[in-house]
Amino acid sequence: MKNLSARRILASLLMLSLFGVMATAAFAEDEEVTLIGQLAKSEAGGYVLIEQDSGDSITVTGPAELEDSVGAKVKLTGSWMEDESGARYFAVTKVEPAE
Repeated sequence: MKNLSARRILASLLMLSLFGVMATAAFAEDEEVTLIGQLAKSEAGGYVLIEQDSGDSITVTGPAELEDSVGAKVKLTGSWMEDESGARYFAVTKVEPAE
């Protein structure tokens, strides 16, 4: 009996800690972030930022002024989002030239 109770307590603690991690991840998705890199057109006609520190290609969406910044080094402000398939992208709210 003691062993079963200990397992239930351990399972409950594990569930609570997982819930905490998931809540933190969901909150971070809405947090405003700034990325710097080279803006390019994707093959699909959207936009991709080649992030300056990591070299990662990041899919970005946002205002029409992104079109004017293709080929330039930019500072993008926005937040991380996820589409229906679970793919992450960066939703831009502000576009500025980067130095």
